[in-house]
Amino acid sequence: MPTLAPYKASEDVYVLPSYLRVPDVAVPGFGLLVVNSYLIKGREPILIDTGMPIVKEEFLETLWSLIDPQDLNWILLTHDDGDHTGALIEVLEAAPQARVVTQFVGMARLETAHHLPVDRFEIRNPGDTLTISGRELAVLRPPLFDSPATSAYFDVKSGVLFSADSFGAIIPELAENVGDVPKSAYDEGFSIFNRLNHPWFHLVDQGKFEESIERVRRLQPTAIGSCHSPLATGTQVETHLKALAALPAQGALDLPDQAALEGILAQMQVNGD
Repeated sequence: MPTLAPYKASEDVYVLPSYLRVPDVAVPGFGLLVVNSYLIKGREPILIDTGMPIVKEEFLETLWSLIDPQDLNWILLTHDDGDHTGALIEVLEAAPQARVVTQFVGMARLETAHHLPVDRFEIRNPGDTLTISGRELAVLRPPLFDSPATSAYFDVKSGVLFSADSFGAIIPELAENVGDVPKSAYDEGFSIFNRLNHPWFHLVDQGKFEESIERVRRLQPTAIGSCHSPLATGTQVETHLKALAALPAQGALDLPDQAALEGILAQMQVNGD
């Protein structure tokens, strides 16, 4: 479950990736789920999410190789899930100037695991705008979400939409860009992940769902930076929006049961993993 070398999403936006091996729900086997955090460099640097607990030390080593902790000003949380808040306490301790941006319910949910100083929080809800040293970030709820505290952030300067878990995918091999993954494999992994991670999706009104996708389209993002997928850039952005709109018609996934788990364990033994 290692971290990977950081790479650039744009001139001043860095991707801090790690990954997990996960069972492929559709067929016996395994795929990879990337877990991305992002760092926006500038006069007031911004960290988006803080990685998984299981790679905390590696994440911090990578982060502090890119920025002095004394210079970090902002931590934007896409939501409070553990794979997005793994090193939050350590980052706050090392970066005394940093403030945490989340929704009020996100702050409340974090209190179930941590005792965080309330005066280091900045509450921003979907529909708000956060302006940092002249850099404007729009806060919105992405079309799909798995926490009541989920926020996506659109960075006007870079054009990157940091979309939390929405637009994620299980992929067969590591890649920095969606275009580097075979299309059929990516399409399948996109469908599986988004249907599995957001189980309410098939209950939505199609028209209202497409309205939420259109709100993203109107932002005209140049890239989608999902926390669980390689970067989608250029024409891939529109392809992703259309793929998301097509999900409700695909219906709910049949969830893996105990027999599926036993099959996974058997395959792990065969593979010696």
